[in-house]
Amino acid sequence: MHRVLCTLGVLLLLALKTGPVSASELRLALGGWDYDLSGQYNDSLRDRDLERDLAVRPRDQGSVSLDYEWRDGRPDLAAAFVQIGARGRSQENVPVGIGPVPIGSASTTLDSVGDFTDLEFSARWPLSRGALRFSPGLVLKHLGGEIQVFEDGVEVSRQDVDVWFPQPLARLDWKPSRYVRINTSAQGIAYDGDHAVEWQASAELALGVLLVQAGWQEKSYRVHDDDSELDVQLRGPVFRVGLSF
Repeated sequence: MHRVLCTLGVLLLLALKTGPVSASELRLALGGWDYDLSGQYNDSLRDRDLERDLAVRPRDQGSVSLDYEWRDGRPDLAAAFVQIGARGRSQENVPVGIGPVPIGSASTTLDSVGDFTDLEFSARWPLSRGALRFSPGLVLKHLGGEIQVFEDGVEVSRQDVDVWFPQPLARLDWKPSRYVRINTSAQGIAYDGDHAVEWQASAELALGVLLVQAGWQEKSYRVHDDDSELDVQLRGPVFRVGLSF
């Protein structure tokens, strides 16, 4: 988290040095994402449903966003960080036998842990018409982290994730007044069996320098290596507060 905040701080300093604040709008917001998750985790042993088989539940949610909008035709810049975490505990019956002959089953406890960070940097080229602002753009996203499964305290499966996704982006903003902004955006890419796709919609209220943002966000990731594949969908409300200059 410290490195992420340092990165956002560097981006802020670069933005402030490359143009006057009077010609731009800077927004910094922090908050949480109350998401539900679903999907599959498949390894060399078996395929497991995240909810039904592993009883995974979200935890450790958090987000930071930084947005710098120029008003002189230059591309808007943005950075965002999302912390994604999940924990689960479930019981699984496994067959017991003597050699190839099954004689019954035994119960084992499965503990699953997933911790990921979603970090992205984007540039948008706005096209304005009245209160509407349409912005196509490009995103460079990094997804990093790991998922582990333990059987009676012994690790039986692990997938490490460290992947970059370049994504096209489309965003639409409607600002009917200086106090209210409504926006929606979508971005994503799929290649080589992996994908990262997302969309969001939010409303923003500006009270002087204070910002209040609320909305809905969905993300879908599929990443694989030689031994395992994680296919997960996250969706839920987002709430952030911040400052605007």
